[in-house]
Amino acid sequence: PATTSAEASIGSAAPIYKPGAFICIALSYAVVTLAGLVVGALVGVSPLLMPAGYFITSVLAYSTPVAGHFPIINRWFRAHSIGHHVEAYPPSRFLADTYVKSFDSNGKFYIPSMLFPGLVAHLLGLSWTEAAVMMGTGLTVMIVADIVHYELHMRTSFLDRFALFRELRRLHVFHHKGNCKVNYSIYDFTFDIVFGTVRWE
Repeated sequence: PATTSAEASIGSAAPIYKPGAFICIALSYAVVTLAGLVVGALVGVSPLLMPAGYFITSVLAYSTPVAGHFPIINRWFRAHSIGHHVEAYPPSRFLADTYVKSFDSNGKFYIPSMLFPGLVAHLLGLSWTEAAVMMGTGLTVMIVADIVHYELHMRTSFLDRFALFRELRRLHVFHHKGNCKVNYSIYDFTFDIVFGTVRWE
């Protein structure tokens, strides 16, 4: 059978597009900065709230899968390391025609990443409106990450036409190989780079 573009992007001869990860980082911060300016003007809050919310959420979104690879919180470890990596998407079955869910849905473990920035902001004295903007940022970040992650594992994705997406898939393959303790991020590899957990090839 013919090799799909998804399969070609994860093989040993997959084209490497290293600038892709850095372009995604730049695009992420550019979009959230622009959104912060627009939302700030419309709602009457600081344009820095959305970038701040994005940054905090990104820290938590990186830390959550890291924790999922160590038996610190046993249920999360079993759901992520066993459920997602071993049972649903081992290296030999990285791609699927339909998304394979873990026996214990991973999504709920990311809820703190969405709520924490806004709640802490309110406790530090920001209004509920400002807190809501930060929580909305966190929610948007996690929804986008979830959609992209879903598509990374699809044998046929509407995003396959984009070189950036194919590079993200190539990088995510490394997260499902070996000890799975590299490339924790989905599209913004800032903290993988900062903490030395990025693997390029």
